[in-house]
Amino acid sequence: MQLTSNYEKIPQCKYKISVEIPYTELQNEYNKVKHEIKNDISIPGFRKGKVPDTILEKRYKPSLQAKVIENILPRAYKQILEDKSLKTFGQPEAKNISEYKEGAPLKAEFTVDRMPSCTINNSKRFAVNKDYYIVEEQDLETEIKRTIRRKADIKNYEGPAKEGDILKIDIKVENDDLKDTSLSDYSLELNNNSHVPFDLFDELKGIKTGQTKKVSKNYNKKYKDQRLAGKKVNFSITAKEIKAVTYPDLTDELARELQYKDIADMRSKIKSQLQALARQRTDDLLKKKILEELRKETNFEIPQSIIDYTTQQYIQQFKMQFGNNEQLAENFLKNAKQNGRDIYKEYKEMALYNIENDLITEKIIKDNNIEVPEEKIREEINQIAVRSGQEPKQLKKEMLKSGGYTNLKNKLLDKEAINFIASQNKLKEGKKINIITAT
Repeated sequence: MQLTSNYEKIPQCKYKISVEIPYTELQNEYNKVKHEIKNDISIPGFRKGKVPDTILEKRYKPSLQAKVIENILPRAYKQILEDKSLKTFGQPEAKNISEYKEGAPLKAEFTVDRMPSCTINNSKRFAVNKDYYIVEEQDLETEIKRTIRRKADIKNYEGPAKEGDILKIDIKVENDDLKDTSLSDYSLELNNNSHVPFDLFDELKGIKTGQTKKVSKNYNKKYKDQRLAGKKVNFSITAKEIKAVTYPDLTDELARELQYKDIADMRSKIKSQLQALARQRTDDLLKKKILEELRKETNFEIPQSIIDYTTQQYIQQFKMQFGNNEQLAENFLKNAKQNGRDIYKEYKEMALYNIENDLITEKIIKDNNIEVPEEKIREEINQIAVRSGQEPKQLKKEMLKSGGYTNLKNKLLDKEAINFIASQNKLKEGKKINIITAT
């Protein structure tokens, strides 16, 4: 199609596109529309397809002209995007459309969101500590214990509660300004490696089924939960249920019941899985730190529509956890002391954070022509195959079919981008983090 067009970037990450379509193009489209309608329309005294043009136009000319505009503008818009290589998001808004006049061109404007972009002003002047997740013998033993728990004997008993027991409790916070943090029917495993609300691990030991225990706890000013920091908090704790967990002895026979060859195979595979997890968390933590530094040096242009769209995607994923049952989701939020507005705000912040991080890594990859060699992808697939007990060729075939191969390649690309930036800045040896304690 012949046309003339121009575009400009306008605020709020949008394009303003102007187009002028010659009258000859309008007339060609008009003739096509007229022919289509002629074959479909019935007018008394004439057979279908035999209505004279003069009569057809006398009755339907305004409708024909409107149909021409309806047909030709979307095609013109699509052509402009292709000709100008414009990347947009969502549907355009057409406005200032001129009237259809004999002999005159059609003029119109489109406004549409641009795809988000970023400019990294400086990526070479920061230093970060590289922390490492590590796997120690005690981590392996803890994870093995978790694994054989599937075969453990779990029975209710009166108490007193001891480390390793499973408790169902009510925790009533008696401070007036903190009452909304109270918990009901909260289940937990009583050990230092699991999350014990309000750090009440020591206070829960020794409690009996049906007992209500009054305790007070002082929290320092730097406590992780700012609602409690620097305060003396009074609790009323009721143990509603206590279960003792009796673990079986670890034998080759038990290992085989858990789908391992023997104890040695079980220890080897669990250790390999923990080491893989430690490497992944080390990479993720370094990526987070580097991206935090880069964000300070980056200017973003992100349309609100993409933030809203991504937020809605996250909310939909949240609802899917409850089978899209609105009542179940609402009950979950109520128990977590949240509401719809809280979850929307949380996911909106997450959406913006992730969009900005993705823009930075994409920019690094593009500007520095970063690629992932096929050999690296093959090595990663082989490692996954070993951990999961699959054949590498079959695993790759399944990943290609499911989209997992592309996801793995993108993940490795992100890693290469972060490593590239790390190589240009100062990395200091950081702290070592125990993989189980941090879980």
